Amino acid sequence: MDDWEILFLHLKRLLGDTMDNQTISWILFIVPWVTILLMNNDDKKRFVPAGLFSGITSGLIYQLGMIADLWYFKDVNFPVIMYGLFAVAAIWVLKFTFGRFWVYTITNAILDAGFAYVIFPWFGRKGLIGVGDWTSLFVYTINFIHAALIYGYQMWQDDIFKTNEKTKMALNVQPVPARRFDDKNEEGID
Repeated sequence: MDDWEILFLHLKRLLGDTMDNQTISWILFIVPWVTILLMNNDDKKRFVPAGLFSGITSGLIYQLGMIADLWYFKDVNFPVIMYGLFAVAAIWVLKFTFGRFWVYTITNAILDAGFAYVIFPWFGRKGLIGVGDWTSLFVYTINFIHAALIYGYQMWQDDIFKTNEKTKMALNVQPVPARRFDDKNEEGID
């Protein structure tokens, strides 16, 4: 029995015998978003768009994987996990590593290896997903490339915010109040 199965058994005892795969997926959606409450507002504004980008692109990747028969989902709403655990994990990783590309790369390499070699096979054993003939190395490679895309998106996002900060004065300029029409010049032209 591996550590994930022991954790699942503890959760099952805690939540009762009614804990099924659907319950696990909803926990993996709700609990991560609750942790975002611990983040300050500036970091939320800065990194949440990249987390949502991560969730959307994860959805696309897994839909393509289903079309190509690389994997399939059994009795679980897997997008719930993508917009929960995966998206929020990307937010936290970016918060602590963004701006230090090698730290980000190493952190993601470790997390992606954990997903590809531990969590993904456990999802298969648990019956959350069905896996085709593809190896964990394939899943690792997809996730590693995906992490690079997320970092690139965050760089683009930061560039947009910097541009807005530079032009903030110009965006807040108010128009000169219009002059009242007088009897001589009804069109308002001098």
